[in-house]
Amino acid sequence: MTGAAHSPSEALLGQVIGNAAAAIYIKDTNGKYVYVNGHFEVVTGISSVETLGHTDFDLFPIAVASTYRENDVQTLERMSGLWFEEPAAIPGSGRLFSTVKVPALEQKLVVGVCGISVEVTSEARGDSAAAPERTMSDVYFGRRLASLTPQEVRVLDLVVAGLTDKEIAERLTLSNDTVRHHVSRLLRKLRKRRAQVIIEMLKRDRG
Repeated sequence: MTGAAHSPSEALLGQVIGNAAAAIYIKDTNGKYVYVNGHFEVVTGISSVETLGHTDFDLFPIAVASTYRENDVQTLERMSGLWFEEPAAIPGSGRLFSTVKVPALEQKLVVGVCGISVEVTSEARGDSAAAPERTMSDVYFGRRLASLTPQEVRVLDLVVAGLTDKEIAERLTLSNDTVRHHVSRLLRKLRKRRAQVIIEMLKRDRG
């Protein structure tokens, strides 16, 4: 990895996203998944290979899929970031997710919806004394991640996966300079100083 890739800033970025229990995904305007991160696979139990190119109705029970699609459509109609409380994809689990959805843009054109979902089941049930702190950190994460473009989301996921600048550039067919530009923008959007506070919160939650 280049010198920039080994910088403390990028390491910090990896820690933040790597420790966040957030499923990140992008769907096109027809509701077909075009990108999912690793945590999405963990939450749903469905691999990216099985997910990409399919809609929620192909993957989940109709009641759950209808909720997801309705929220997607509302986001596109309002053309702004919206917050939703959504049920888990697994029926009967009783799990709840706080989800922020924003229109996904490519060169100023709307190409779909980007979603970030964080589980808040324990907060909803009131069984955690640390609920207020954890909710604050998750809300901050959602707002910061919702500001990312689809391309930045893809770069971010590959950074967290440990790929070098060169590997990311090859995977996304970009130049090394473009990758470094994306990483720099990611750090600004996620706000490096606040990220350190979130890391400490997440460490306490896991302890």
